[in-house]
Amino acid sequence: MKKSGVLILASVLLLSSCASSRIGGAMTGANLGGVLGSAIGGILGGPRGADIGTVVGVIGGGAVGAAATAPKDSHRSDKGSCSNRDDESYGVEVRNIQFYDANNNQTLDAGETATLVMEIYNETDKMLYNITPQIACNNKRVRISAPATIMNLEPGCGVRYRAVITAPRKLKYQEAIFSIGFKGITVRKFSVATSR
Repeated sequence: MKKSGVLILASVLLLSSCASSRIGGAMTGANLGGVLGSAIGGILGGPRGADIGTVVGVIGGGAVGAAATAPKDSHRSDKGSCSNRDDESYGVEVRNIQFYDANNNQTLDAGETATLVMEIYNETDKMLYNITPQIACNNKRVRISAPATIMNLEPGCGVRYRAVITAPRKLKYQEAIFSIGFKGITVRKFSVATSR
């Protein structure tokens, strides 16, 4: 038993040096996993344990071997790096701003929770990373949900962005002006009437 195990292990190690592809890695992993699974299964569960250990070892070893020899992702590149310049707004455009309130009167009423929905588009020819819209209101008592960061945005593509707006219980008749910007630069303004 020991001689055959050592012989199989030695042959696996010698033959694995000839294979440099993903299939070779999967085969090597399956062989090693089968031998180790059989040995552990035999110790723990007898002949049936050896069979089950072999099957589990072959599957696990094959998966590990294939993953270990997988080629690197050749489509990934670092061409789309983000710029740290403060004088640009990322080349981002805000479109199609919509206001949805609870009673559909298109007015932000006192104590009401509403939603501001917009589309954010990448107008550059590079991938943009970590885009955080900054939404502010001229009425400091109107609360706006914490901004969510858009992890990446492909060139020419856009995403729908939603912010939750909560009006205070005491609200005057006036206009709430929301400014939407990036890195401190206002890109768009949007106004909504308010009422008590």
